[in-house]
Amino acid sequence: MSLFKLKGWMGEKYKDEDAPFFGSLNVIPATHNSAAVHPKNAKHCIPWGWAKCQSASIVDQLNMGIRCFDLRLRIKRPVIKKAELDAGKQVTDEDTTYSVTHFFESTYTLHHVIDVIDIFLHLNPTETVFVMIKPEWKSRGKWTFGDLDVMWKKIGQTSNVLTNDVCSKKLSDLTFGDVRGKMIVMPNGHFYHSYNDRVTGDDDRKVNCGRDVSVIHNLRIVYPRFLNVCENWDAGGVSNAKNNIENFLDSNLSTDRVTYPFMETNVLLWKGAVPPAISYLFMHYYLKNQFDIEKQRESNEGAGDDNVNSKRMGFVLLDFANEDIVRKLLSNNLAVEAEENVAIEIEEKDGLEEKDEEKGGEMVDVDLS
Repeated sequence: MSLFKLKGWMGEKYKDEDAPFFGSLNVIPATHNSAAVHPKNAKHCIPWGWAKCQSASIVDQLNMGIRCFDLRLRIKRPVIKKAELDAGKQVTDEDTTYSVTHFFESTYTLHHVIDVIDIFLHLNPTETVFVMIKPEWKSRGKWTFGDLDVMWKKIGQTSNVLTNDVCSKKLSDLTFGDVRGKMIVMPNGHFYHSYNDRVTGDDDRKVNCGRDVSVIHNLRIVYPRFLNVCENWDAGGVSNAKNNIENFLDSNLSTDRVTYPFMETNVLLWKGAVPPAISYLFMHYYLKNQFDIEKQRESNEGAGDDNVNSKRMGFVLLDFANEDIVRKLLSNNLAVEAEENVAIEIEEKDGLEEKDEEKGGEMVDVDLS
């Protein structure tokens, strides 16, 4: 059994700074509706049972090896009372916030999540974290160009965000050394294309003169077109989702593709009548049995590792992520090297039990209240 520490798995399993990042990683564990842990408003506690997608906080998700977060944003513009206006109070960009939602507001905001990730990366500089942002469904058409401009400006002020002046390589050429200790933003089409293509005036002139968000705000982002997505949320059932995944994996065998896989494992059962807290059990069972490379080696009865193939799943979006499922998925990443590392580690410890804390990274303890 592999003994690598989940909180620092990138640094522990991938030592070569010049190795291609996306080309080396068969799996990057991600969470679906990552901040849908607790509702902000107590009156939503009952319907939240159908909105809740995670039981672990953002901190705990980071420490269990999650490296990509899925956030649905609702813009909250400041409301100033007349008396405050009369007193000369002015609205600034800093007054605009972005709550993270799933039907209802969660206890998180975008910059709350980013701040936690920022702390984690300072403590664990060998890791790389992705933040996937999209507008919540019902308010996706309410974002103005100015709203988007303010949001990108705020994101660009984060200390660990990957910028063009740090690395301007093509995404497929990024190495581990390029992205260590960095947060990389992944906007969906609504945030990316609507920002680049927004027009104004009678002549349909583009507000930003056609310039890319990465040019305007110096951000090195993961473009939507870089991802080869396997959607399963509306597959209609677990069996259909399994078929979708297996067909998808057959098309992603090569590491030389110019796109990177992105695989949903969240499935609506009975048109959403079954809450995620139940539906995830079926998909986790499937993933554990189908993609646990170490288990497959054990059951191979010495037939050789050549008969066990790691799967190139890319970003794997999980409901109710936990250490067990993350570890099993990560077994697809350099599984042979991981076993060699474990053998060396056991020899060095001379039979002693594994200690709670190793040099693979530091646990993050952040007050999220």
